[in-house]
Amino acid sequence: MPVTGDIAELPLPELLNMMRHRSGKLCLVQTQQVSEMQMHFTPGYLCGFMVDKHIIKSESQVVDKLVSVTATPIGRFIFTPAHASSLMGSVRIGVDRLALIIVSQVDEISVNKQALPAPHRIFRLQKTDHATEFEEQSLAEFYHSAVNLLKCGISAEKLASIERISTEQVQLHLYKLMILGLVAPARRDDMWAQLDAVLQSKSTPLKLTEEQRLQSAASAGDLPHTRAWAPNRTAEGEEASSKPKSLSSLLLGRKAKPEG
Repeated sequence: MPVTGDIAELPLPELLNMMRHRSGKLCLVQTQQVSEMQMHFTPGYLCGFMVDKHIIKSESQVVDKLVSVTATPIGRFIFTPAHASSLMGSVRIGVDRLALIIVSQVDEISVNKQALPAPHRIFRLQKTDHATEFEEQSLAEFYHSAVNLLKCGISAEKLASIERISTEQVQLHLYKLMILGLVAPARRDDMWAQLDAVLQSKSTPLKLTEEQRLQSAASAGDLPHTRAWAPNRTAEGEEASSKPKSLSSLLLGRKAKPEG
């Protein structure tokens, strides 16, 4: 029989502790970042992880998603007992170790909260150093995932929505990358210069039809042989009508047909 509850009332680390000796599926729904997270457990281990039906195979991505839920405890959980044969296998992480990592990262966010950069502040890559050795696997994966976006400049707020993790977690990652000298807050002058370059590279000349081109040239005075229309003073009757001919007929050298 499924067991349901509110994540705010039963924090995720405690929920994981309850999974230590159980086999089954734990779903987290209506969280702030994603619609659904599904975790598969065998006794002592997290063996499978999905986010909105997408299978996750990286331990650091699993940690990032669960830290987001722990830092912002919004949503509900549903646990359904299941036999091991019906469970998905995409990762293998000890439940005790997973709970410890999540708690330590949430505490790290809390301790460094005053030093973290503002969510809307733009950061840019300072150097691409593939030889950098990261002590934390999650920081390494975040860096390689976000490096192209950081080349252009991006905020923690925007990165969080793309990576679908908490803004505080992205702020912490950027703070650590800043200490390593890999990223820095973008200067306003640099941002405007880059924006100008992008706009100029994407600008294309306006395409005009032949008639529009001729009309534009006439209005600019670029057609020296074109003069304003005047009634034919030598004509008689309807030939001397003061009704002007169409501009296109004049420009293309066609005679207007007499009316009637």
